[in-house]
Amino acid sequence: MRLWIDASVDQGLTVFGMSPVERHAQAVARLKGISEICIDTGTKPEPVLPETLKRKVKIVFRSGAGSASQRLQTYLQQGAEPVLAVSGDTVVDQRLFEFAIDREPGFAAIDKGLAMLSLATQTKLPEAPTVDALASALVQSGVVRELPQSEFPTFIRRLRRDMPYYLLPVRSRENRAAAEHFMFWANYKGSTDLFTRYVYPFFVWRLVRPLAHWRVHPNTVSLFNVLLGIAAVPAFAMREYVIGFVCAYVMSILDSVDGKLARLTYTDSQLGTRLDHGLDLIHPPFWYLAWAWAVAAGNLNDPAIAAAVMLVIVYILDRLAVKVYTVSFQRALYAHAKIDTFIRSFIARRNISLPIFLIGVILGYEREAFLLIVAWHVATLVWHTCRIAWILMFDSKPATKAA
Repeated sequence: MRLWIDASVDQGLTVFGMSPVERHAQAVARLKGISEICIDTGTKPEPVLPETLKRKVKIVFRSGAGSASQRLQTYLQQGAEPVLAVSGDTVVDQRLFEFAIDREPGFAAIDKGLAMLSLATQTKLPEAPTVDALASALVQSGVVRELPQSEFPTFIRRLRRDMPYYLLPVRSRENRAAAEHFMFWANYKGSTDLFTRYVYPFFVWRLVRPLAHWRVHPNTVSLFNVLLGIAAVPAFAMREYVIGFVCAYVMSILDSVDGKLARLTYTDSQLGTRLDHGLDLIHPPFWYLAWAWAVAAGNLNDPAIAAAVMLVIVYILDRLAVKVYTVSFQRALYAHAKIDTFIRSFIARRNISLPIFLIGVILGYEREAFLLIVAWHVATLVWHTCRIAWILMFDSKPATKAA
């Protein structure tokens, strides 16, 4: 399959540091099944694209006068492979490219008048000035069919949520701002804790945009996060709480930044995923042990140390319990039903334990706060164990796709 981009309508605006034309190219360069990207500039000069992109996929440039349908018709007839056609002033949901590659050509994905076309080489195109107008004409004439949302696989496993496909205009600064806001929130998990959902986005939004504009790779953020997570351990253990909490909260915020940055700039990688998820899994027990050491003032016979050991064991068992569901259903537990989404908001995880301990330190109740964290982890393990057992025995069908 080939991709044809009408770059003649590019308004010179960028979305998270990339023009819509580059976004289209970056999105399909990551996919198998696209043999060539044709960037049709009409009468405009060729856009500047990163050399790294040109090494990933074959890119050709075309120029010449004429309407979108005239220029696209010429390109259609110059190859044997079907063509995906998109407009250079529109953001297209990356999932649509993935979907189209595996489907027979002859459909149009249309959202609020914006379109992505999948065309066979023999398709005769009516006169139309833009890709959007062409799609509308082809659907009305019955040459292609409109792709209904009901046929599109809307569940996004990594985000634990269900989301219809989308296309967004980038034809003005207002359009650009609206597109960035939509895409930013669309990349949040459907089920997460209260702080990630309601507190951290204020900071994450103000970091993702400039980092994307400066083309900072998300792995750089992830590596910095690893250093912060490690630095917090001795700081907490030595009761250097200001340093410890600064490291911990900056890390918690950046933990949302690297994932958003990767997905919004098409720079996610296996290394980045392992750094991000590996850090999420590994660092909490070390923080908990450091908190216990601080509470016990280094006395190994203090009950807080025994409580910390139990906490680490409970933490591991809880993660394993949740893994049972993931392996059994190939999806996240918190996307099973609304109650699971609700519980995810405040179960014992880092972003809930951290403010509990912070409040305890501020009020002078460190020990009590730490023991509350231990108790909350035990309660979480009990809940997950009972809940998963119930699902496996009586409720194996997910009640909701959206989480």
